Amino acid sequence: MSEQFSDTVVTIDYLSDSLSDLECESLRDSDLVRGSKNGSRSEYMTKKVTNIWRSLQHLEKFTAFGVVYSIWRSLQHLEKFTAFGDVYSIWRSKQHLEKFTAVGDVYSIWRRLQHLEKFTVFGDVYCIWRRLQHLEKYTAFGEVYSTWRSLLPGY
Repeated sequence: MSEQFSDTVVTIDYLSDSLSDLECESLRDSDLVRGSKNGSRSEYMTKKVTNIWRSLQHLEKFTAFGVVYSIWRSLQHLEKFTAFGDVYSIWRSKQHLEKFTAVGDVYSIWRRLQHLEKFTVFGDVYCIWRRLQHLEKYTAFGEVYSTWRSLLPGY
């Protein structure tokens, strides 16, 4: 963890408008995250994630259907999902397109700037509305999953 975290108030941005750099990225023109009290541009920082708990070691844990999913992210924008014994690989493109390879099928996800994600998985559509209050609501198979996010990095 670098020194910039110590004096910076980090707000995790779940309203990502780009899938290309979902790791830790610094947005110069971001108005969602302000660093110090003076709000200088060099101290703006954002963490774009699509998961529940994000650690600085690029580990994501998903709790859904009682199963914990662990995702290790690489700097090459490759995600490997271990879920129900299967490994899912996601290659991210800069055109806001995600291709999911899962159980031999390719799933494409197009993200909108209106903070709406539509997941087409096994013929079902998952809609996730992201809030700035670090709350995600998952509608999957008719069930709603709520996740409260901590403001502390590495929670």
